[in-house]
Amino acid sequence: MCHGYNINAAWRALNVNKKDEITYFDLYDFFASNQHNMSEDELMSIIRRIDTEGDAMINFNEFAEFMRPNVD
Repeated sequence: MCHGYNINAAWRALNVNKKDEITYFDLYDFFASNQHNMSEDELMSIIRRIDTEGDAMINFNEFAEFMRPNVD
């Protein structure tokens, strides 16, 4: 975990349309705006990894759980 890390700020950076979920298109726009071209397979892999409800979207709870530090 780095100094100043904030799950809410990370969520806002990805969720620029201020919806209740992050979609494939939100991820595509985020990565493209940061000069990182992602393939459709790569973007869907990210969504599948984080999306625990299986609706092909990432809600805040799923995002927060994924981003939470794993402290053992």
